[in-house]
Amino acid sequence: MPTRPGPEGGGIADVFDIEGYIASRTPMFEKDSFFEKEVARREFRFGHIAHVLSSYELSRSPGEKPFQRGINSIQLFHDGERWWVLSIAWDNERPGNPLPDVEG
Repeated sequence: MPTRPGPEGGGIADVFDIEGYIASRTPMFEKDSFFEKEVARREFRFGHIAHVLSSYELSRSPGEKPFQRGINSIQLFHDGERWWVLSIAWDNERPGNPLPDVEG
């Protein structure tokens, strides 16, 4: 679920199933290279669930200066054998929405 500011204020979240995500992102991925690097992570686990905040940097090639940063919010479920992704929402850094200090 990519999120962004709404034109009238507030926020907007686009909710996709797998096919919807592929359709929405294919034109962008066909036009430009895209590399995502995790730069910090915070995890909270309880029983069979986990919530992970993962800070990222985006670049056009490995080692290149990032053109975007943000945070993924990931919810997971463990069935006793493996972790399943329940949802992912993310927001990008922008003026008025700086990336917080994730190291502290």
